[in-house]
Amino acid sequence: MLRLCFVLPSFAGGGAERVLLALIAGLDRTRFRPALVVLSGDGPLKPRLRDDVPLTDLGRPRLRSALPALLRTIRQQAPDAVVSTFGYVNLALLAARRRVPGRLVLREANMPSLSLGRTPWPAAFRLGYRRLYRHADTVICSSGAMASEMTRDFGVPAARIALLPNPVDVADLRTRAGRPMREAGAGARFVAAGRLTGQKGFDRLLDMFAGLPNDSRLTVFGDGPDAAALDRRAARLGLSDRVRFAGFDPDPWPWYAGADAFLLPSRWEGMPNAALEALALGTPVIATPEAGAIAEVARAAPETAVRVAAAGQPAAASVPRRRGARRFRRHPDAGGGGPVKICQLCAVDFTMYHFLLPLMRGMADAGHEVVGVAADGPLLTAVRQAGFRVETAPIIRGYNPASHWRAYRRLVALFRQEKFDLLHAHTPVAALIARFAARRAGVPRIVYTAHGFYFHDRMPRPKRAVFILLEWLAGRMTDVLLTQAEEDAATARRLGLCRGGTIAAIGNGSDPNRFRPDAATRGTVRQAMNTDEDRVVIAMVGRLVAEKGYPELFDAMRRVDAELWVIGERLASDHAASIDSAIEAARTDPVLQERIRFLDYRDDVPDLLTAADIFTLPSHREGMPRSIVEAMLSSLPVVATDIRGSREEVVPEETGLLVPVADSAALAAALDRLAGDGLLRRRMGAAGRARAVALYDEAKVVARQIDLLGL
Repeated sequence: MLRLCFVLPSFAGGGAERVLLALIAGLDRTRFRPALVVLSGDGPLKPRLRDDVPLTDLGRPRLRSALPALLRTIRQQAPDAVVSTFGYVNLALLAARRRVPGRLVLREANMPSLSLGRTPWPAAFRLGYRRLYRHADTVICSSGAMASEMTRDFGVPAARIALLPNPVDVADLRTRAGRPMREAGAGARFVAAGRLTGQKGFDRLLDMFAGLPNDSRLTVFGDGPDAAALDRRAARLGLSDRVRFAGFDPDPWPWYAGADAFLLPSRWEGMPNAALEALALGTPVIATPEAGAIAEVARAAPETAVRVAAAGQPAAASVPRRRGARRFRRHPDAGGGGPVKICQLCAVDFTMYHFLLPLMRGMADAGHEVVGVAADGPLLTAVRQAGFRVETAPIIRGYNPASHWRAYRRLVALFRQEKFDLLHAHTPVAALIARFAARRAGVPRIVYTAHGFYFHDRMPRPKRAVFILLEWLAGRMTDVLLTQAEEDAATARRLGLCRGGTIAAIGNGSDPNRFRPDAATRGTVRQAMNTDEDRVVIAMVGRLVAEKGYPELFDAMRRVDAELWVIGERLASDHAASIDSAIEAARTDPVLQERIRFLDYRDDVPDLLTAADIFTLPSHREGMPRSIVEAMLSSLPVVATDIRGSREEVVPEETGLLVPVADSAALAAALDRLAGDGLLRRRMGAAGRARAVALYDEAKVVARQIDLLGL
């Protein structure tokens, strides 16, 4: 029988405490013998501790004074494992690891990218997480996004991460709910619950609620240090007779069951337990995108059970907006708003055709009018043939102020003429100009998807500061900022790059049915390419510019006995450094000319990837590269540089390998390792496809954007 020592600061009524107490209660007593140590025995959840669990109350609520006694108690109990769930306690136990017997199992309660910046010493906590968390025996994460952050940002080995969503005893909840209860009256009835702190966002919930019909009512369960301030805020907003602060209630379940919706306005969360409890009682949830793993919950729940709304507007999906504001339909079945006229804008035709067309189709299928805007180019014909009207504007990707001024004036005139309800801008330069133009023209809602911020860590500091400033200025005119990578979303939050406050990562995706392994296609393509079946083929898809890492890749291929297929071209609008000299050198080099084949732009990329064995993307910077997703869907192991976006997609030693930027020796070693091990390639390829299907299905990514924008 394994002895487990659980550690809690107190019996406070928060979600982390409830989860840990539920885990203790649910353990099989024939296999585990749990004990609980608390720094202070105060709190309303104490009755939830089972009688058969030994309790040690240290009587010292501050960790600094309680730590010696905590370590002494743990050593006396000599458990097989110690389990802790609060970040500051976790760090203390890790720092004292040599004095903690048994395995150290840490449960992370919040998304670190959102929570660590709110701690008293953000830099110290981030440093502690990076230096110490990797030494835990197991880190329990309640969501896939949290697990990715722990691996990517804090170096926790994937093998040490356990994915364990929060437990909810559905049968018990429904029994205790009994007969549903709700405030008297005919209007909408909402409930919310949580500690009354800034984290839970009740201040912005009150601000939003002031704009709802006077017959709507809100009941808030919970207590905390912000209780008095929230009560004063409600009075100042004239909500005293419409909002009831019910305090902590150990059994709020009848009110949950009787509500029209449960509201979750949190600024950060892990896996929101209160939302899971509401869903268990059949009550729909409306939440802000910052509310931890709510997007993962939404994907798993029935279609209308969870709606992710804009920050500060968690009930806008179900009730009217403030009087005088332009109505904006937040969900097709919400009623009252009608179809929305949307402008999808980017710099060049290549982006619109290859990256935006699936999103445009999804929005059109949801009943909205979608118009494309980009610089003129041949690929716009295909977009028009898909049934979309496309307007052109003289947008360039360079640094010509006169050209940008012409584009700005054209966009202002176009936006005024079209009277769009929503601008959704993409690509850095186009989005910068378009957001200023949209504000000038009075477009009521402005959304920007950053496919990858132009600034990055390798950029010179003065230049980086300029681009951050430009993003910040444009952010004063942005209601919603979407990023593809979680790392970019965290950066945007830290730098305050969105005035509207809604910042969310949507991921990137492609079609699993279009990109998939196919033996027959593989044979046909290899025969057409005059490539032997047993020849190892490495594929690279990307624009022919230096920042994609081609010079290092060409150099690495001198040490890799394989065939490299380079798929791509240099766009006419590209201003990145050329690689013409590197290409010419490779074509004339006696070794490389036998190993590297330049295929230019191809429209049969799915077939080419099917015929390859390895995919590589040694870029210097990316957003969240779709080419990696397509390679993973094609069951190819991936060798990529350790940069934002790529390191979120590739799990080292599981779906591929990560190497330092601009390191041709490391790149050669990684490619050579995979080229010489067919079993490893197949194992990583299969894992990569499974990961891509689960996380990067294009249909799911499109649906996520439509949901986040309330369409």
